[in-house]
Amino acid sequence: MTLYTSEPFNPDSLSHQLVQTLYLDDGRIIWVGTYGGLSLVERGPSDELEFRTIADGPDGLPSPYVMSIAEDEAGDLWIATWGGGLVVLDPDTGEYAVHRRDLADSYSLAHDIAYALYEDRSGIIWVGTNGNGISKYDPGRRDFRFVHPELPEDQRLSVGRVQMLHEDQATGQLLIGVQNAGLNVRDPETGGITIHRHDPDDPGSIGDDNVTAALAEPDGSILLGTNAGISRYNPRRLHLGGHLRSRSPAPYAGRNGRIVPARRVGPAQSEQ
Repeated sequence: MTLYTSEPFNPDSLSHQLVQTLYLDDGRIIWVGTYGGLSLVERGPSDELEFRTIADGPDGLPSPYVMSIAEDEAGDLWIATWGGGLVVLDPDTGEYAVHRRDLADSYSLAHDIAYALYEDRSGIIWVGTNGNGISKYDPGRRDFRFVHPELPEDQRLSVGRVQMLHEDQATGQLLIGVQNAGLNVRDPETGGITIHRHDPDDPGSIGDDNVTAALAEPDGSILLGTNAGISRYNPRRLHLGGHLRSRSPAPYAGRNGRIVPARRVGPAQSEQ
């Protein structure tokens, strides 16, 4: 096993030893999101790995903390950051757009802590934030909507800290992992939210209220990574089907298996 870590006096080393996310784009290029920016992985002259980093700063990212990375059909990268909003980067030109929370604009991003990204079957981009629920970006309207406190009660999330998004391809249900507040499932037709919480008296309930990952199974069920093992969710029956519990609380799980954002939108904005 080879260890790659941050070396203070080596500009080709990893930007930070805390790695939050990894992404392999369509060109087979590896991108690394750390607490020190966004790094591109290249092969050096001796076939060793080198890291080309876009750090935070006036000519870089609005935040060094990269939480999620994804790629759209045009090859642009979507970068969710902690405290710096959402960045859309053209890796060929280096041009980027920054989407931030603007209190004067009700159609801006819901929160500057962006955590999870997902594009549904209709092309809507869902952005999970860590303080104000979900923003959804409609490419046709070119704005962000669906901040959960403004919705009717039956369409609100349990809390606003969203850390996982996953769509069931058969039913269109949006599965939402909310920090320490269970699995929230959004009906695509009504917008209604069904909340699944852990119940120690119900062996069929979700294993833990902290849901961090989701993966579709060939039989149509969805495996959910939690802080107490793996639970299985059946979208067609709208219920949990038991879980595999670990002997001790599991470590933080990675991003869900498929996160696909949409096209780069809007002009680059100055940092607020």
